[in-house]
Amino acid sequence: MPEDVSIGCAKDPTVRVIVLAGGRGRRMLSDTPKVLHTVGGKPILSHVIEKAIQISNASPIIIYGDDLLDEKNKTTFGLLEWVYQDKPLGTGHAVSKALPYISDSDTVLIMYADIPLITTTTLKKILERQGTSQKLTVLTADIKVPDGYGRIIREGNKITEIIESVDLKTGQELLKECNTGFMAISGSLLKSYIPLINNSNKQKEYYLTDCVSIAIENGREVDSIKLESEDQIVGINDMSQLAKAERIYQNERIEQLMKSGVRILDPMRVDIRGSLKVGTGLVIDCNVIIEGDVFLGDNVYVGPNSVISNSHISNNVKIEPNCIIDNAKIGDSCHIGPFARIRPSTILDDNVSVGNFVEIKNSKIGSHSKANHLSYLGDANIGINVNVGAGTITCNYDGVAKHKTIIEDNVFIGSNTELVAPLKIDTGSTVAAGSTITKDVAPNSLAISRNEQKQINRWRRSKK
Repeated sequence: MPEDVSIGCAKDPTVRVIVLAGGRGRRMLSDTPKVLHTVGGKPILSHVIEKAIQISNASPIIIYGDDLLDEKNKTTFGLLEWVYQDKPLGTGHAVSKALPYISDSDTVLIMYADIPLITTTTLKKILERQGTSQKLTVLTADIKVPDGYGRIIREGNKITEIIESVDLKTGQELLKECNTGFMAISGSLLKSYIPLINNSNKQKEYYLTDCVSIAIENGREVDSIKLESEDQIVGINDMSQLAKAERIYQNERIEQLMKSGVRILDPMRVDIRGSLKVGTGLVIDCNVIIEGDVFLGDNVYVGPNSVISNSHISNNVKIEPNCIIDNAKIGDSCHIGPFARIRPSTILDDNVSVGNFVEIKNSKIGSHSKANHLSYLGDANIGINVNVGAGTITCNYDGVAKHKTIIEDNVFIGSNTELVAPLKIDTGSTVAAGSTITKDVAPNSLAISRNEQKQINRWRRSKK
């Protein structure tokens, strides 16, 4: 679920977050570890870690198993406490591995690495309910289809037990209030209760939820908070659940955008896979994908089937259908597409026109210049008010190295032209259509390199 923009959740140095990330994810049927699959363009684990960091100054403690992360993957998540669980013997066993990092005075919040949609608002509520008390606070929810969830057992309003799904007795499977897994507990209680957990259950595992019955036996309060919606605690164990979490996340993001004034023509056919900042008057058509860090300015139109990645799109830009813009900066009042591809390290100044089937890579295009048809511009520096004719190609690669093409202001490039780099075409020059230019062109001159046209009169075609 998208991060809460309104919440000012103060970080508490006495809060230690334990993230259980040892699940093997066999049902994913994938070589990628479960929590490295993405929701909204980010690894599932990243969503959880980001929220853990927002509520505590102390480094989150990540409990992981054999098939989760290699050293390279771990470093991508920043400075964390990584703790290895050698055997998958249950959630209680996993938490036991974190006890050396816990102080008696800590408030411990236990989270799950495969539940990415939990919000910082909810986490803050759990911690506020827990406070500094010597008690235990669990997060519950009424689940419409509770298969696989542990059930909350109450006497009156008091929780007396949490029973795992596989250990339910007849009739208990009808209970709808479920344990979400999120728990807050004082450090001293956690350190005293974990050693008391046994594996006398069908799974022969050490259940963290046994802390509830142990707390009650020791006269401690077990408090709870119930979620209004189960969307926040969608767990991901297979590809179907991954798709469900993705759709919930996207629906929330799109709803936020529309509430901020963005017109989205079909909310079910736009995906935001990163960070999107917007101006006013933005219109996004259907089947648009936004990836990475993207800014879309005032009065921008993004046409159908377009993909924009890690780019800055300024005001009054029109992006026609089927365009790909990747790591580029687009100036005001530009017109792009349809079927244009703007590749990394490209800068378009204001009022540039890039038309259909034009590809631009690692180039700067000056204001009021245009390449409207069927061209490739790579490693080029193009001035202002330049016309690039249809079929123009900058021949930038000689098989070993890339070379630069410089086209100064007010140049006219005729159609079907090859510009063999390294090359400079100076101010005010014209390149005749059909030319292959291999040498620099002087200012205000005409460059032409095509053969003289010949005509053979009374010529007849061969007959079959």
